[in-house]
Parts: sequence; structure tokens; C-alpha cells
Amino acid sequence: MEKHFVVKEHQANYTIGNLEPEDLFNFLNQSISIVKGLQSFDEEIGDYLKEISENSETNALAKPDLETVLTDDDIDELLEIIEAAEIQNFDAIVKFYNHCYSTWDSLNAYIKNTLVIIKEFNVIVTKYSSSWTCPSFRDLNTLSTYGKDIIKNLLFIVYFEFDMESVNCQEKDERFYIDEIYDKFCKHYGLNPEEYTKSINDLRSIYKIKLNFFDEYPELEEPFEAMMGPNIINIDEDKITLDIVKQVLKGDISDQQAYEILKEDGEQSDDLAQSTPFNNALPGMNMF
Repeated sequence: MEKHFVVKEHQANYTIGNLEPEDLFNFLNQSISIVKGLQSFDEEIGDYLKEISENSETNALAKPDLETVLTDDDIDELLEIIEAAEIQNFDAIVKFYNHCYSTWDSLNAYIKNTLVIIKEFNVIVTKYSSSWTCPSFRDLNTLSTYGKDIIKNLLFIVYFEFDMESVNCQEKDERFYIDEIYDKFCKHYGLNPEEYTKSINDLRSIYKIKLNFFDEYPELEEPFEAMMGPNIINIDEDKITLDIVKQVLKGDISDQQAYEILKEDGEQSDDLAQSTPFNNALPGMNMF
């Protein structure tokens, strides 16, 4: 039996601001589009990095010279992949950043960091699409890392902002609810919300915020992350203890209290309401 969803008004989960439903839809749509594009890029670049590692005759500590490892045709194909990966349209993400000021300092920094990574990713892409020269192994690795980080960040933000998990959670009235913006997105593309949320969760399990502390306590990782919300982003792993984790899960201390204990040293509140926002710009223009 197909699950019926009750559409609920969008309520900013971790942001406050003044965005119209159309702006929120554009933000979700653009974020998912970028994720899909970078996922393909990650798979293709991953194949090249694997091939380079297998074929390189240099020792494990040296950085291989790609021109000696790849054929001219391989280099051309690699440059075409890099050129196609440029993130030309991210104006809706900039608008989200400029108009939705997070009540969570960590999420403010996270959204800002995502835009900075996009900018740096495009700088490297443009470098090689303009010169059409063989990329360095270092730049190829950097592009791979940046691409993964952008995917991870955008998935994290949209998952919480549009309360995607609600399609799997039956409320006390025995009904399932869906955010109005997410509902519009799914209907626009003919998606089953439950199945699509599963695909998003599958991606989040691949491109995820990884805390090595939980390698010894894997059963506690997801419950702790769920309790901490976006504050999981800026945690200093050296400060995590099993006692703190258990206190959070038992409700002995709040997620915000835990964050004050565990946050990285030197972190400053990113009060976007008082800072100069990113300039809105036409797609493809440098906004920094």
C-alpha cells in the first residue's frame, strides 16, 4: 500500500530568514543538481586516480608525473571531464546563504565554507580548461577532495533544512508528513518521496561527516549525530569521550551544552547578519 503524505508548511529547521518558497525550491533543486554532477565527476576521477596509482612506477611517497603515466588521449579525456565539472550555477545557494541566517554558528560556517570550496574548485577547473595542459597529480587529488566535500556539505544542509527524514517518521496522529518544498521538488520530477529519501540517505552514507572516534563504537554514531544536528560539523575529536556521548544520548546534557564542550578551539561565531554577504551574481560569474 502506497504511503500517503500530508504536506506541511516549510519551517526552517536550522535557519531563520526571509526566503520565498520559490527561492527555497531553487536552492534545493540547484543543490541536488550540483550533487548529481559531482557524483559523476567523483566516479570518473576516481577511476583515473586508481589507474594512475596502479600504473605509476614511482614509489609510494612520490607524486607521479601524469604525462608519463597517461597517454595523450587519456589526458584529453581527463581534461574534458575536468572542464565539464565546472559549477557554473550556484546563485541560489548564495541567496540562501545571504538571506537565511542560521541560529547555529556551526551551520553558518558550514554554508560559507561550502561556497568557498565551490569557488576554489572552479579556480582549478578553469586553470586547466583554459590552458588545456596535463593536470598535476596534486591538483587532481585536490579536485577529488573538493568535489567530495561539496557533495557532503550540500547533502547535509538540504537533508536537515527540508526535513527529509519526516517521510519515514509516523507522527502521533499516525500520519506521515512531508515538507512543502520537498513535496514540490518530488512532484516536479515525478519522484517517490520515500524512495528518493532513501537514495539521499544512501549518498549520505558514502559522503558523510566522519568522526574516527566512533570506529570503536559504531552503534552510537548515528544516534549521536542525530542528537547533535548541524553542530556535529565543528566538533574537535580530541575532546570526545564516551561519557559525553552517553550523556547526550541519555538526555543528561543537551546537544548545545555538548557542543560548547566539544567545539573546536578558536571557532568564532559567524554572524552573517553583521557581515558583508556574498554578492548576488549572474550564474557563472565570480562572486568572491
